[in-house]
Amino acid sequence: MPTLRQALGSPSGNVSVAFRLGYRSGRVPSLPVDGTAAGGLRTASLSLRNWMALRRGNSFNLNVVAIGSDAFTGAMWTAVDQIVHRMREVYAQIGIGVRVVQFVDVPVAQARGLDIITTDDEIDDLRDTWVVQNNGIDMFVPAGWSPPDGILGRSPVDGECPGDKEEGIGLGIASPLLAPRTAAHEIGHYLSLEHSQDLPHTLMCQTGSATQPTWNSVAFTTGQVEDVRDHCMVEDS
Repeated sequence: MPTLRQALGSPSGNVSVAFRLGYRSGRVPSLPVDGTAAGGLRTASLSLRNWMALRRGNSFNLNVVAIGSDAFTGAMWTAVDQIVHRMREVYAQIGIGVRVVQFVDVPVAQARGLDIITTDDEIDDLRDTWVVQNNGIDMFVPAGWSPPDGILGRSPVDGECPGDKEEGIGLGIASPLLAPRTAAHEIGHYLSLEHSQDLPHTLMCQTGSATQPTWNSVAFTTGQVEDVRDHCMVEDS
């Protein structure tokens, strides 16, 4: 059985466990109670024992690629932390873990104008410009997000395997109460899931058709669980 340090991919030197697990602030964030501003926040926690147990089963790695990272505010990094933690909660329901989260920072000067997304074409450019060739799913998060038609995120359906990646997920955090579910939804697409518009309580129902507030519309069907487990990005270690 690997040690915690080995499981985190940090065999030597100092390591911030919370940071390596995916929390940019170095701590587990508080989360909205029900996904509404009026609902308030709840204290969230992460059990390292549960994380290690999920890691030994089916799980995936995540690359958070911050485009225009030097323009991110503290509130934006908190939103990223909430996305990571809510994704853990959603996928833990079906025995899927989020293993190590790697951060890749792209400063404004190197962002090629894609730190502020305003068009549909820019979303696609964002998703294939900084692909990280490792065994993680790439999630590109720009500093600004206001594309047409209220698009919250975009992902390929049945995304590529490690070593063959050509594009990842584009995600906006302009709506922090919607972004955590959207991120988990787009990860579902990457892991081969289609929309389930006739099942409003499920994760793969689009926001406009899902049970409101959408925060808890995160269920999976049996078939969806099987499809996720079969994807090449989900490892049974």
